[in-house]
Amino acid sequence: MKTDPQKEVDNWNAKHPIGTKVLRYKHMDFREPAPIETKTISAAWVLSGHTAVIQIENKTGCVALRSVIPL
Repeated sequence: MKTDPQKEVDNWNAKHPIGTKVLRYKHMDFREPAPIETKTISAAWVLSGHTAVIQIENKTGCVALRSVIPL
């Protein structure tokens, strides 16, 4: 089932302020043995009309919102 990226962004931003601690997985299948603990440095947004993304500390650019789990 495909999710609406704008709805995903709206839900995230309503619940998680900038600075939220997260676990970031480099691969979206969540099988990586050691996720990285970091924090968000932006609100989430929709990239190019199709992917919900966010910026995290110590990472250039953005990462898919589905690759982070709030702590």
